[in-house]
Order: sequence, then structure tokens, then C-alpha cells
Amino acid sequence: MVKVPVNVNVNNDIEKFARLANGYQQQTVSTTEFKAFRVPMGVYEQRKNEVYMARIRATGGVIKPEQLLRVIDIAKENGSNLLHITTRAEVQILNLQLDKMENVLRQLQEAGLSTKGGGGNTVRNIIVSEFSGIDKDEVFDTTPYAIALANAVVPEPDSYLMPRKMKIAFSSNDKFIDYAGINDIGFVAQIKDGKRGFKVYIGGGAGSKPSVGWLWRDFLPAEDLYALVKAMKKFFIDHGNRKDKYKARIRFIFYKLGKEETFRLIDEYFEKEKEDSPLTPLLERGGQNASTNGNNSGNSSQKDNTYSSPLSKRGGGGESLLVLNDPTLPLLAEMAYQHALAGADFVAPSAMMDGQIEALRKKLDSDPLTKKTKILAYSAKYASAYYGPFRDAACSAPGFGDRRSYQMDYRTKNQGLEEIEADIEEGTDWIMVKPALAYLDIIQRASERFPDYPMVAYQVSGEYSMLLNAAEQGLFNEERIFHESLTAIRRAGAKYIISYYAKRYAQLFTNKH
Repeated sequence: MVKVPVNVNVNNDIEKFARLANGYQQQTVSTTEFKAFRVPMGVYEQRKNEVYMARIRATGGVIKPEQLLRVIDIAKENGSNLLHITTRAEVQILNLQLDKMENVLRQLQEAGLSTKGGGGNTVRNIIVSEFSGIDKDEVFDTTPYAIALANAVVPEPDSYLMPRKMKIAFSSNDKFIDYAGINDIGFVAQIKDGKRGFKVYIGGGAGSKPSVGWLWRDFLPAEDLYALVKAMKKFFIDHGNRKDKYKARIRFIFYKLGKEETFRLIDEYFEKEKEDSPLTPLLERGGQNASTNGNNSGNSSQKDNTYSSPLSKRGGGGESLLVLNDPTLPLLAEMAYQHALAGADFVAPSAMMDGQIEALRKKLDSDPLTKKTKILAYSAKYASAYYGPFRDAACSAPGFGDRRSYQMDYRTKNQGLEEIEADIEEGTDWIMVKPALAYLDIIQRASERFPDYPMVAYQVSGEYSMLLNAAEQGLFNEERIFHESLTAIRRAGAKYIISYYAKRYAQLFTNKH
């Protein structure tokens, strides 16, 4: 799913759409003025007059099942009897009346979906091979690149200033370059000297005077992907045909100027874009598509040895191992960077390595695409027996040794505050104490000492299991004991609480308290 980027004020777009639609219906806004705004918003008039459809962007064809079900409900609630999946993997709600459209757009926004950029002279829905991520012969999954690219270009003003639409596609390998070959810009996954990148075709299209794209580069490093697309938008704005819309696609520039001159101009725009925006790596290595808005960096359950860090044998001939702090930092930073590119609003490093917040902040700040991603630091994370139920469930108990060497001693009074202060100095946005119930004194002292930083308390698996098991055995009333314990954490100073009981708590207490 392509998230609506934080720097796109969709509310303003929807409000403007509603004003123009009302003016159009009252005949105070011309058909031309209304169409000029509604079409780039992905709202099309169908062949039957005053019947409309809403085209929902779904980058790479990615949409969550619950979102698709919500689209069905939105369609029914607003009088539509038909959905259509387009050849660019978008979902269209058909047969809508104009007076229903504002409500449709707002409901889609609430579901994390948007029609913005779905039509008109814009960067259209970016597509990937239908087998991306599951094809055994693919070079690598291109879906994260498509999503990160869409999140970058959808909000940019010049994406709506081009003479005609721009279509971008990814192909997973050289065996099937059809998508890449027949789009304005096509990327084919490649690996060269162990580095990810793309073969690049430019100028393809299947409309009037169709053509397969011209091969521009055999290998473009992945970190230059965004710079190329930015350069191509500027190139198209400057050299596209604005007088004849039937000749206003990139391939017609090739027909007019020839391959050599067109490539010379593209090279100039590309090199200038790299000079003007040197810190625009999109994805240096493929990342996982984040399915949640916050992601934990340093997840011990994903390592064979259940540690989040590289290990080294201790000197002196012993068999014990050391956690290597400094070599861990770039790994954590890269993990956080990948999550941020995939759409995470927060990254939450939990590895308790010295300097990890500074490493993450520098990595995130190095790229305009991830600079606004916030950090929630596991600042005061204690070596606690309360983690046991989670480790058993996730099979993440240490295969050897334990994590007390880099998690904090629960007997200390001041170390937690010192760790929080260090994370703040390194650039964290939010702070955390974990576990919660046995550390209410730390939560209180930290929230009073650092009032400008949101305090998060983590009610961990042992706390949750202890209370729930006791309630199930009849020792406590479940509702009362959880309400009391969570209230105590809140009273101590936590502004936010992470709890395994959160969903149940919301169901029980939203209306009562």
C-alpha cells in the first residue's frame, strides 16, 4: 500500500474539490475549471453525463485485504454497484453521483487510501510485475522500490505540471521486460558487483505511434532511482509538447530530436539533479514493505542466535562471545532506513547499543524521503524476567548466554535516567521505559525531568500474562485489575502505553471511561 505522504494535505484537496463541485453544480464554476482539478484528483466523468468514478491508487497493486473490503463498503454506502481493477492495478469505484464524491474521498482517506494523482497530467500509478516477490527467477522484489518512489513523487508539485501523464513500471528480470519496455520510464532489476540497480528504458508507450522504450543505461544504481525520476519530470516539463496532447508523451521527443540528442539532454538533467540533490538514495538495498506505521529495529526473534548484533569470541581461548557494539550500529541504521522508506512513521530501536540513536538519526536525515521519520527510543530497557512469555511464544530466548550485558540492571536508580538523557542528546523524538509496572518510579522521574519528550511505557508480556492468568483463575476481576494497572502507569507519567491488552481495553472501556 502506498501511504498518503505526510506532506500531502489531502484534507485541503478534498475541501477544494467539494467547493469546486458545489460551484459547478450551481453553475458558478465552469466545466473546464472543475475538470482541471477533479481529473488529477482521480475523479473521472463516465460516458454517461454526470456519472462519475473514483480511481484509487494502489502502487504495485498492493492493497490490504481490510482496505479492499472497506472499498466495497464505501462503494455500496454511496450508491455504487460496480468496482473495476484497471490495467495499472488501480481500483475504480464506478457509477457515483457527484454529490457523493466528497464523502467517498473522505472515507477513502480514513481507510489510508487516496485517489490523488489517479488521472490527468500526473505521475500515474507505478506498477510492478504481478509476480514480484514470489517469482523464483526474479533478481529481487521491486515492490518496495515502487512504493518508496510513489511516496516520494506523489506530493511533489511538479508531478502535476507536466504536459501529459508519465507512466513508470518495474520488471523483475530480463526475461519479462514488457512492463519496463512499454512505459515512459521502465526499470528492470539488475545486480552488478553485488550492488542492486536497474536497467533503464525511456520513452516506451502503447498509444498512438507506439514504441518500445530506448535503452538509456544498462545499470543505474538503486540510490540514483529517485534522482532520475526527478530529472525526467523536469526534462518532460521543459521539452514535452504542450500544443498537441496526442504528441505529448516522452516518445515523441525521441521522434523529434532523435535518440542521441534526447539522451544528451536527459544526461544533463540527471547530472544536474544529482548535484542539486546529492542525498537522494531511494533504497540502497531492497527493504521489506512495512505493514505497520511503527517498526522495531533490532528484532531478536529474526536472528538465528536470537541476538540483534554481530558476535565475536572473547579473547583468552574461552568459548564465551561478545556483542560487538560499533559494528551493530550501521546494521540498525540500515534496518530503520528500510522501514522508513516502506512507510513507517516511527522506528523504534530496541537493541540497547551505545550510539544507536545517533546512527539512526544520521541515516534518516541523510535522505529527504526519511528525514521526517521519528524515533521512539527504547531508552530505559531493563534486563527483566517479565519478558519470558514473549520469548517463549516467539522462540526468541537466547540460545546461549543472556542479554544482561547490554540491558540495564533492574537494581539501579539513576542509570535509566542517564540512558534517556543520552538518547535525547543523540536525537530521539520519544522515550520509553520497559517494563512498566515494576518501574513506575523511573517513569515518574523521567517524565518530570524530560517533560518535552513524550513518555511511552511498555506493559510487557509478563505483566500482561500475570494479570490475565490470575483473572482467568478467578483471583481478580479482569476489567478492574487491568484498568487499575494501566491507570497506575498513566498516573506515573506515561503519555502513551504499549500493552498486549490494548485492543481488549479499548473495547471494554471506550464508552465507560
